[in-house]
Amino acid sequence: MDTTHVNTQLMEVAFRIREMRGICGFTEAEMARRTDTTPEEYRAYEAGAVDLPFTFIHKCSLAFGIGITDLLEGHSAHLSSYTVTRRGEGQQTAREPGIEISNLAPFFRNKLAEPYYVTYDYDEAQQHMPIHLTTHSGQEFDIVLSGQLKVQVGEHTEILGEGDSILYNSSTPHGMIAVGGGKCVFCAVVISGEKTDEKAVRQSIVQARSSEDYVCKRFFDAREDERGVLQSLTFPHADQFNFAFDCVDAIAAIPPIYFHLPDHAVMQYWNDISGAAPNTDFVIYNIPQLAGTRLTVSLYQKMLENPRVIGVKNSSESTQDIQMFKDAGGEGHVVFNGPDEQLVSGLAIGADGGIGGTYGVMPELYLAIFDAVAKGDMARAKAIQNDACRIIYALCGCHGNLYAVMKKVMELREEIQLGGVRKPLANIVPEDMPQIHKCVQMINEAIGKYCH
Repeated sequence: MDTTHVNTQLMEVAFRIREMRGICGFTEAEMARRTDTTPEEYRAYEAGAVDLPFTFIHKCSLAFGIGITDLLEGHSAHLSSYTVTRRGEGQQTAREPGIEISNLAPFFRNKLAEPYYVTYDYDEAQQHMPIHLTTHSGQEFDIVLSGQLKVQVGEHTEILGEGDSILYNSSTPHGMIAVGGGKCVFCAVVISGEKTDEKAVRQSIVQARSSEDYVCKRFFDAREDERGVLQSLTFPHADQFNFAFDCVDAIAAIPPIYFHLPDHAVMQYWNDISGAAPNTDFVIYNIPQLAGTRLTVSLYQKMLENPRVIGVKNSSESTQDIQMFKDAGGEGHVVFNGPDEQLVSGLAIGADGGIGGTYGVMPELYLAIFDAVAKGDMARAKAIQNDACRIIYALCGCHGNLYAVMKKVMELREEIQLGGVRKPLANIVPEDMPQIHKCVQMINEAIGKYCH
């Protein structure tokens, strides 16, 4: 038996009894009389120092005029009128380096909001790093009790001092850190948007305080003075490091857009990109319906004069193009299928693989398609493809951009915090969540159907 879990349940029941006694206005002596115990026994029970007999809990519930399950069940809040939390007596729900969080109403029934007492320590290193952004459903209200808090909501940043407050849609990526040289204490009230596990809400507050180092810090070291003025810039191991060679497998490029360009100008553009990374393979990205320029067989044959060109990612609407590029490239060249909705068609006509945006939210289905095609089971491949297409249509059925929706789906399925998308792409709105949950359900059902 997990004694830690048992002890936690005992303390929660004892906490609820103590809180209810305070709300009802009973003294310890009066409760001892109502529960047929001595004052010393009652104090021990209420402190959680000894096991609580069932008869004692039952008599407590009668004294308070509530159901016994409201005292017994840790997940069932027992108050429906009001709850009082005295200073320093909130239920600690998170304690990590630099963070303390206490729930100020852990047992209130049918809450519309979760109030937290939050302490963020000051961290000098965080002052020079991007704020980690997180999301959850509903809205959040934060009011600073002491210290200073730097809050980022989307692309906007505010500095809050004692008595300052902020209200925002918490589906917008947000985060915060203590600033001003000292710790910050604030009250965070998370207002429900949809049914959300309290643990997930609490974890979002923990994550909101974290910071991420700049990617560029991997490649150079910048030194600043106390005013933030750049003093020096060095590149460690510059003689051994080549960004394109060490970090990039291949370059993919679409043609420049806006002006319609002749083939020789497009070819020059691609070769200029390839020439800037002469040791890196180059893949042409053909998506004429969006780029406005089509990769023709003749243009591809001219591009093949560049030894770094190894193939094409073909996202044109005609799978026939895959077959033509395969013939033109010959042995050793690869053609990737682009449109996720026609992966089976692309593989059937000769694509070597696929590169797709929705692969990230349901990789199991696409791997199952590859496996079915490889085994010649085209009926199974077609069935999986059709279900994948229906999921894609559902993903596109939100206010938010497809990639904003996919990030939220990955957060729900994999517990990966990916934030939102940058403008001009539209982020999700609270009204998108029912559709997003439907997408998650469709994905899980399809995986259960084909991948187990």
